[in-house]
Amino acid sequence: MKVSLTLILFLFISPLVIFAQLGDRKDKGDEEQIDPISTELIPPSPFLTAEASMDAIEVADGFVLEEVAAEPWVENPIAMAFDANGRMWVVEMRSYMPDVDGTGEDTPNGRIRVLEDTDNDGQIDKATDFLDNLVLPRVVSFSHGGVIFNSGDALYFVQRDGLKPKGERELIDPDYAKGGNPEHKANGMMYGHDNWFYNTKSSNRYRRIDGK
Repeated sequence: MKVSLTLILFLFISPLVIFAQLGDRKDKGDEEQIDPISTELIPPSPFLTAEASMDAIEVADGFVLEEVAAEPWVENPIAMAFDANGRMWVVEMRSYMPDVDGTGEDTPNGRIRVLEDTDNDGQIDKATDFLDNLVLPRVVSFSHGGVIFNSGDALYFVQRDGLKPKGERELIDPDYAKGGNPEHKANGMMYGHDNWFYNTKSSNRYRRIDGK
């Protein structure tokens, strides 16, 4: 009975999902498409430079907001971590949603870039690419003299020599971010006080045990 019910639901829902992605009816060019919210009621949302954005943000009394890094120092940042030297390791998902269909999202142009303030004036003045040619990266975390990161669905570890990778990358989990839309895949790995690495959008945790 459960199998039959599941099959019926699948056969019923599948056409709805398929047709829901077809967009406007091509055979009804004169069909009136009514916006759920009138365009006159939607406020404008123009692109703002970093400087203009700072002027548009309101903060509570006693707080100060300062720009640290913007283009060209960083591009499409989605995650970051600070190392013991105060350097900012930024994950750049540069191929995300180039158009409404996500065309070319699997282009290997993501990277992990290290940003530094070498003269202590509060502004980034040096950028070093640590890893490049990554597919939809979403993780950067430090462990045992190296860096944990992802490329595509897989999670990796690589030793580092300063700001350069050292040796071959080690595969941790081939299915770390498998399946689903990019915004719903595992991400945001953080190191806990219990020596486990935890992730957003994931029920898995990771830990180095006996050198593995």
